[in-house]
Parts: sequence; structure tokens; C-alpha cells
Amino acid sequence: MLEAIVYKIAILIYSFDDSLFKFINQTIANSFFDFLMPILRNKFTWVPVYIFLFVLMYNKFKNKFILYVLYFVIGFAIVDFSTHQFLKPFFHRVRPCYNDFLQVRLLLDSCGGKWSFPSSHAANHAFISFGLLQIPLFKNKLYTILIILWPILVGFAQIYVGVHYPLDILIGYIYGILIAILWYEIFRRYLI
Repeated sequence: MLEAIVYKIAILIYSFDDSLFKFINQTIANSFFDFLMPILRNKFTWVPVYIFLFVLMYNKFKNKFILYVLYFVIGFAIVDFSTHQFLKPFFHRVRPCYNDFLQVRLLLDSCGGKWSFPSSHAANHAFISFGLLQIPLFKNKLYTILIILWPILVGFAQIYVGVHYPLDILIGYIYGILIAILWYEIFRRYLI
């Protein structure tokens, strides 16, 4: 009985996920988004933002700057490595662009790796964003809005270009946020 209920809930979740993917990838497709979304999901697009953030941190925390850099580098490595090496192979969810039963508008030259759950892009950007929000320097209204908007744009772009389902993105966000909070607690208690 419980197994049947869990199965029905899983079917509903996947059906909603599939429908939302089609809406973002196909229904709202337009030439402006076709141009913009591949740019937003490209990791090199955000390099100037990383440089700007590191300059701000350097100016504010000169004597602890290296510690903050280590926080982000080690935390990012944990998130990226664990999603690629453990979570994606464990869940074995095929990317939409590899799903033979789904019509996908792929806007990239390559679909990427076979597995999609959770999204490493979403997890990585959520980690960076919520890691920044742990630092007092970035606790003001403008920074908070921009920092939260950043992974949302990247996640939306990942769905739009056809390489992730919305659930991949959502769980990636949750995972990245949890690691950012836990890692910052460890970092704050023992390193700064």
C-alpha cells in the first residue's frame, strides 16, 4: 500500500518535472533567450564576477583573504567532486538531451555528461552564492538580491538550453546551499 502511494507520488513529481521542462525548453522559446541562455550558463561568463568578488573580499579582509579564498576553493571542490563522482552516478538520471522519449531543443554543441541529477552547475553556483551570503561584507539588500538572482539565472539557463530538468536544478540548489552553510560553520569555528 505504502509502496503504491510512493510510486504514484514519484510519477506525479516526474510528470510535473517533465511538463515544466517542456514549458521552459520549448513553450517560451524565443530568439532573445536562444542567444542569452547559452551565455548565462557558460562558466566563463561569470569570471569577471568572481574577480570583482575577490577584489571586494581582498579590500575588506586583507589579513584573512587567503582563508576566504580557501573556503571557496575547497568548498567548491567538495560540491563539484561529490555531485560528479557520487551523486550523479548513484541516481543515474539521464539528461533530457539524452532522453530518447523527449523532444529537446538543445542549444549547445554538446549535451555534456550522461547523468544530470543533481545539477553540478546549480549546486556550484548555489554554494558560491550562499557562501557569499554568510560573509558580513555581502549582507546588504542589493548584494543579497544580486547574489540570489545569480544561481537562479544559471539554473533557468541550464533548463532552457536542454541539459537539465527543473528537479535537477532544485536539488542542486538545495545541495549547494547545505554545503555552503555547513562548510562555513566549520570554517568560521576553526579557521577565522
